[in-house]
Amino acid sequence: MNSTQAPEMVKFQLFSATHQGLVRKHNEDAFAWRIDRDGRYAYAIVADGIGGHEGGEVASEMTCRRLADAFDAHADRIVAGESAAVLRESIAALNSDLFGINAVRKSDMGCALVAGIFAGGEVFSANVGDSRFYEWSPEGELLRRSTDHTLLERMRKVSRQVSDRHGYDSILTSTIGLMPDLQIQLTRFVLKRGSKFLLNSDGLTHMLSQEAIATILREKCGHEAAHELVRRALLAGGGDNVTVILIQTE
Repeated sequence: MNSTQAPEMVKFQLFSATHQGLVRKHNEDAFAWRIDRDGRYAYAIVADGIGGHEGGEVASEMTCRRLADAFDAHADRIVAGESAAVLRESIAALNSDLFGINAVRKSDMGCALVAGIFAGGEVFSANVGDSRFYEWSPEGELLRRSTDHTLLERMRKVSRQVSDRHGYDSILTSTIGLMPDLQIQLTRFVLKRGSKFLLNSDGLTHMLSQEAIATILREKCGHEAAHELVRRALLAGGGDNVTVILIQTE
Protein backbone atom coordinates (compact mmCIF):
# COMPACT_ATOMS: atom_id res chain seq x y z
CA MET A 1 0.00 0.00 0.00
CA ASN A 2 1.14 3.52 -0.73
CA SER A 3 -0.46 6.95 -0.61
CA THR A 4 0.25 10.54 -1.55
CA GLN A 5 -1.59 13.82 -2.09
CA ALA A 6 -2.65 15.07 -5.53
CA PRO A 7 -2.82 18.77 -6.39
CA GLU A 8 -6.61 18.50 -6.73
CA MET A 9 -6.71 17.28 -3.09
CA VAL A 10 -7.48 13.73 -4.14
CA LYS A 11 -5.57 11.19 -2.09
CA PHE A 12 -4.84 7.87 -3.80
CA GLN A 13 -4.37 4.55 -2.06
CA LEU A 14 -3.59 1.41 -4.07
CA PHE A 15 -3.86 -2.19 -2.92
CA SER A 16 -3.25 -5.41 -4.85
CA ALA A 17 -3.63 -9.17 -4.48
CA THR A 18 -3.01 -12.15 -6.75
CA HIS A 19 -3.22 -15.94 -6.62
CA GLN A 20 -2.58 -18.73 -9.12
CA GLY A 21 -5.97 -20.26 -8.28
CA LEU A 22 -6.80 -23.84 -7.42
CA VAL A 23 -6.51 -25.36 -10.90
CA ARG A 24 -3.61 -23.67 -12.68
CA LYS A 25 -0.05 -24.75 -11.90
CA HIS A 26 1.40 -21.31 -12.59
CA ASN A 27 0.26 -17.72 -12.23
CA GLU A 28 0.34 -16.11 -15.68
CA ASP A 29 -1.19 -12.87 -14.41
CA ALA A 30 1.01 -9.84 -13.82
CA PHE A 31 0.34 -6.38 -12.45
CA ALA A 32 2.01 -3.03 -11.84
CA TRP A 33 0.99 0.22 -10.21
CA ARG A 34 2.50 3.50 -9.13
CA ILE A 35 1.55 6.74 -7.41
CA ASP A 36 3.62 9.72 -8.53
CA ARG A 37 5.66 10.97 -5.59
CA ASP A 38 4.26 14.48 -6.06
CA GLY A 39 0.70 13.18 -6.25
CA ARG A 40 0.14 14.39 -9.80
CA TYR A 41 -1.08 11.05 -11.14
CA ALA A 42 -1.38 7.34 -10.47
CA TYR A 43 -1.62 4.31 -12.75
CA ALA A 44 -2.53 0.65 -12.50
CA ILE A 45 -2.05 -2.26 -14.93
CA VAL A 46 -3.31 -5.86 -14.90
CA ALA A 47 -2.31 -8.35 -17.62
CA ASP A 48 -3.64 -11.89 -17.99
CA GLY A 49 -1.28 -14.14 -19.94
CA ILE A 50 -2.33 -16.31 -22.89
CA GLY A 51 -0.29 -19.07 -24.50
CA GLY A 52 0.61 -21.39 -21.66
CA HIS A 53 3.19 -21.04 -18.90
CA GLU A 54 6.15 -20.20 -21.14
CA GLY A 55 4.23 -17.77 -23.36
CA GLY A 56 1.53 -16.23 -21.19
CA GLU A 57 3.75 -15.49 -18.23
CA VAL A 58 6.36 -13.81 -20.43
CA ALA A 59 3.72 -11.77 -22.28
CA SER A 60 1.98 -10.51 -19.15
CA GLU A 61 5.24 -9.60 -17.41
CA MET A 62 6.51 -7.84 -20.54
CA THR A 63 3.23 -5.97 -20.91
CA CYS A 64 3.26 -4.63 -17.36
CA ARG A 65 6.95 -3.72 -17.48
CA ARG A 66 6.77 -2.00 -20.85
CA LEU A 67 3.62 -0.03 -20.07
CA ALA A 68 4.89 1.07 -16.65
CA ASP A 69 8.14 2.27 -18.25
CA ALA A 70 6.17 4.13 -20.95
CA PHE A 71 3.87 5.82 -18.44
CA ASP A 72 6.86 6.88 -16.33
CA ALA A 73 8.69 8.19 -19.41
CA HIS A 74 5.65 10.25 -20.43
CA ALA A 75 4.82 11.62 -16.98
CA ASP A 76 4.93 15.20 -18.25
CA ARG A 77 2.42 14.38 -21.01
CA ILE A 78 0.14 12.69 -18.48
CA VAL A 79 0.23 15.77 -16.24
CA ALA A 80 -0.40 17.96 -19.30
CA GLY A 81 -3.67 16.14 -20.00
CA GLU A 82 -2.51 13.68 -22.67
CA SER A 83 -3.29 10.47 -20.76
CA ALA A 84 -5.55 9.08 -23.49
CA ALA A 85 -2.86 9.50 -26.15
CA VAL A 86 -0.21 8.00 -23.86
CA LEU A 87 -2.41 4.96 -23.23
CA ARG A 88 -3.25 4.44 -26.89
CA GLU A 89 0.30 4.94 -28.19
CA SER A 90 1.95 2.83 -25.48
CA ILE A 91 -0.42 -0.10 -25.94
CA ALA A 92 -0.15 0.03 -29.73
CA ALA A 93 3.67 0.07 -29.60
CA LEU A 94 3.70 -2.82 -27.13
CA ASN A 95 1.35 -4.85 -29.30
CA SER A 96 3.45 -4.24 -32.41
CA ASP A 97 6.62 -5.38 -30.65
CA LEU A 98 5.06 -8.49 -29.13
CA PHE A 99 3.39 -9.41 -32.43
CA GLY A 100 6.78 -9.09 -34.13
CA ILE A 101 8.43 -11.34 -31.53
CA ASN A 102 5.74 -13.96 -32.11
CA ALA A 103 6.28 -13.80 -35.87
CA VAL A 104 10.02 -14.33 -35.54
CA ARG A 105 9.80 -17.08 -32.90
CA LYS A 106 6.67 -18.65 -34.37
CA SER A 107 5.15 -18.43 -30.89
CA ASP A 108 1.68 -17.47 -29.68
CA MET A 109 2.26 -15.59 -26.45
CA GLY A 110 -0.17 -12.82 -25.67
CA CYS A 111 -2.36 -11.39 -22.94
CA ALA A 112 -5.54 -9.61 -22.04
CA LEU A 113 -5.02 -6.17 -20.52
CA VAL A 114 -6.70 -3.50 -18.43
CA ALA A 115 -4.94 -0.27 -17.46
CA GLY A 116 -5.94 3.01 -15.88
CA ILE A 117 -4.36 6.44 -15.48
CA PHE A 118 -5.72 8.80 -12.83
CA ALA A 119 -4.68 12.42 -13.41
CA GLY A 120 -6.01 15.96 -13.46
CA GLY A 121 -9.36 15.09 -11.93
CA GLU A 122 -10.06 12.49 -14.63
CA VAL A 123 -9.78 8.73 -15.12
CA PHE A 124 -8.61 7.20 -18.39
CA SER A 125 -9.00 3.45 -18.78
CA ALA A 126 -8.06 1.06 -21.57
CA ASN A 127 -8.78 -2.62 -21.99
CA VAL A 128 -8.05 -5.36 -24.49
CA GLY A 129 -9.65 -8.78 -24.03
CA ASP A 130 -11.69 -9.67 -20.96
CA SER A 131 -9.83 -8.06 -18.06
CA ARG A 132 -12.14 -5.49 -16.50
CA PHE A 133 -12.34 -2.01 -15.00
CA TYR A 134 -15.02 -1.13 -12.42
CA GLU A 135 -15.89 2.05 -10.55
CA TRP A 136 -17.52 1.96 -7.12
CA SER A 137 -19.18 5.40 -6.95
CA PRO A 138 -19.51 7.50 -3.80
CA GLU A 139 -23.28 6.90 -4.14
CA GLY A 140 -22.70 3.16 -3.61
CA GLU A 141 -23.14 1.90 -7.18
CA LEU A 142 -20.79 -0.49 -8.98
CA LEU A 143 -20.29 0.68 -12.56
CA ARG A 144 -18.58 -1.47 -15.17
CA ARG A 145 -16.37 0.85 -17.20
CA SER A 146 -15.05 -1.70 -19.71
CA THR A 147 -16.51 -3.96 -22.38
CA ASP A 148 -15.16 -7.48 -22.89
CA HIS A 149 -13.65 -8.24 -26.28
CA THR A 150 -15.19 -11.69 -26.54
CA LEU A 151 -17.28 -13.61 -29.03
CA LEU A 152 -20.13 -13.41 -26.53
CA GLU A 153 -20.16 -9.60 -26.55
CA ARG A 154 -19.91 -9.54 -30.34
CA MET A 155 -22.85 -11.95 -30.70
CA ARG A 156 -24.92 -10.00 -28.18
CA LYS A 157 -24.77 -7.00 -30.50
CA VAL A 158 -26.85 -9.12 -32.86
CA SER A 159 -29.04 -10.94 -30.34
CA ARG A 160 -29.45 -10.44 -26.59
CA GLN A 161 -30.67 -14.04 -26.37
CA VAL A 162 -27.10 -15.41 -26.47
CA SER A 163 -26.08 -16.77 -23.06
CA ASP A 164 -22.62 -16.97 -21.47
CA ARG A 165 -23.48 -20.62 -20.78
CA HIS A 166 -22.64 -21.31 -24.43
CA GLY A 167 -18.94 -20.72 -23.70
CA TYR A 168 -18.61 -17.74 -26.02
CA ASP A 169 -17.35 -15.58 -23.14
CA SER A 170 -14.02 -17.44 -23.14
CA ILE A 171 -13.27 -16.76 -26.84
CA LEU A 172 -11.38 -13.46 -27.10
CA THR A 173 -11.70 -11.25 -30.18
CA SER A 174 -8.82 -8.94 -29.26
CA THR A 175 -5.58 -9.71 -27.41
CA ILE A 176 -2.18 -8.10 -26.97
CA GLY A 177 0.46 -9.67 -29.22
CA LEU A 178 -1.67 -12.04 -31.27
CA MET A 179 -3.12 -9.72 -33.90
CA PRO A 180 -1.60 -6.77 -35.79
CA ASP A 181 -4.71 -4.56 -35.71
CA LEU A 182 -5.63 -4.16 -32.08
CA GLN A 183 -9.06 -3.27 -30.73
CA ILE A 184 -8.42 -0.93 -27.79
CA GLN A 185 -11.34 0.39 -25.77
CA LEU A 186 -10.55 3.78 -24.20
CA THR A 187 -12.87 5.32 -21.63
CA ARG A 188 -12.68 8.74 -19.97
CA PHE A 189 -14.70 9.90 -16.98
CA VAL A 190 -14.55 12.28 -14.03
CA LEU A 191 -12.52 11.30 -10.97
CA LYS A 192 -14.81 11.68 -7.97
CA ARG A 193 -13.37 11.88 -4.49
CA GLY A 194 -14.57 8.89 -2.48
CA SER A 195 -14.72 6.53 -5.46
CA LYS A 196 -13.06 3.13 -5.57
CA PHE A 197 -11.72 1.60 -8.77
CA LEU A 198 -11.16 -2.09 -9.42
CA LEU A 199 -8.98 -3.58 -12.15
CA ASN A 200 -9.08 -7.36 -12.39
CA SER A 201 -8.26 -10.39 -14.50
CA ASP A 202 -11.11 -12.67 -15.57
CA GLY A 203 -10.23 -15.12 -12.81
CA LEU A 204 -12.30 -12.87 -10.55
CA THR A 205 -15.32 -12.20 -12.76
CA HIS A 206 -15.65 -15.81 -13.93
CA MET A 207 -16.02 -16.81 -10.29
CA LEU A 208 -17.98 -13.90 -8.77
CA SER A 209 -21.03 -12.03 -9.99
CA GLN A 210 -21.09 -8.26 -10.19
CA GLU A 211 -23.47 -8.28 -7.23
CA ALA A 212 -21.00 -10.29 -5.13
CA ILE A 213 -18.17 -7.91 -6.04
CA ALA A 214 -20.36 -4.92 -5.13
CA THR A 215 -21.15 -6.41 -1.72
CA ILE A 216 -17.46 -6.86 -0.91
CA LEU A 217 -16.61 -3.29 -1.97
CA ARG A 218 -19.53 -1.98 0.05
CA GLU A 219 -18.49 -3.80 3.22
CA LYS A 220 -14.68 -3.70 3.05
CA CYS A 221 -11.90 -1.31 2.10
CA GLY A 222 -8.25 -1.33 1.23
CA HIS A 223 -6.03 -4.37 1.79
CA GLU A 224 -8.93 -6.26 3.36
CA ALA A 225 -11.18 -5.72 0.32
CA ALA A 226 -8.51 -6.72 -2.22
CA HIS A 227 -7.72 -9.96 -0.41
CA GLU A 228 -11.38 -10.73 0.23
CA LEU A 229 -12.10 -10.52 -3.50
CA VAL A 230 -9.36 -13.07 -4.20
CA ARG A 231 -10.41 -15.26 -1.26
CA ARG A 232 -14.01 -15.38 -2.46
CA ALA A 233 -12.90 -16.26 -6.01
CA LEU A 234 -10.97 -19.19 -4.56
CA LEU A 235 -13.94 -20.30 -2.47
CA ALA A 236 -16.06 -20.22 -5.62
CA GLY A 237 -13.73 -22.70 -7.30
CA GLY A 238 -10.55 -20.79 -8.15
CA GLY A 239 -10.67 -21.99 -11.74
CA ASP A 240 -8.10 -19.50 -13.03
CA ASN A 241 -5.38 -17.12 -11.93
CA VAL A 242 -6.97 -14.15 -10.19
CA THR A 243 -5.50 -10.66 -9.78
CA VAL A 244 -7.03 -7.44 -8.47
CA ILE A 245 -5.84 -3.88 -8.00
CA LEU A 246 -8.03 -1.62 -5.87
CA ILE A 247 -7.66 2.17 -6.02
CA GLN A 248 -9.30 4.23 -3.30
CA THR A 249 -9.67 8.00 -3.32
CA GLU A 250 -10.28 10.50 -0.57
